[in-house]
Amino acid sequence: MSGADGLRPVALRAVVPAAEPSDRELLDRSRLGDRAAFGRLVERHHRAVGAILRQRAGPAAPLEDLVQEVFARALAHLDGFRSDAAFLTWATSIGLHLATDWRRKDERRRRLAPPADVEGDAVPCERRLDGALVAEERDEVRRARAALDGLPDAVRAAITLRVVEELSYEEVAARLAVPVPRVRQWVCRGLKRLREQLEVRRERT
Repeated sequence: MSGADGLRPVALRAVVPAAEPSDRELLDRSRLGDRAAFGRLVERHHRAVGAILRQRAGPAAPLEDLVQEVFARALAHLDGFRSDAAFLTWATSIGLHLATDWRRKDERRRRLAPPADVEGDAVPCERRLDGALVAEERDEVRRARAALDGLPDAVRAAITLRVVEELSYEEVAARLAVPVPRVRQWVCRGLKRLREQLEVRRERT
């Protein structure tokens, strides 16, 4: 049917954006040699992996180098990855091992290094007080890291994505390939356990 000007009307079609491929789809393509697919996995999860590494290794760690090593090892061992697990959980477990190794080596280097600047009795009281406050804050950070270390990898990842990355429960569930109720349970129980462990450690100090 033509319009008044003799031209046939053009049917307008809504442009539907292509759905984002799942981690499993990207993994399947990566196993076939699709480096772009693996790059998409890295882009999707590098912030979460970096946040978890920072918690384990501390702010002095070479974070970018560790994150790159995590994904390099993941790429090299794709054939050994179990598809029934979430890619982020697997990458997190690799990262935690790397971060632990780095922290142990760093502590060993610190023990072997000579003390830097030993303060004498002439240090002003205000400076000594500031040092005590800094030491107390460092102890608090160490206690928090120790409590996080006691959580299962999946629970730690869920808390990091929800609290640190501020993702919604639905987004966290998609990242970890689990139902939303399970994510809520992990976060709720994990945070409760962290609070309890921190309280116990404070009472002991």
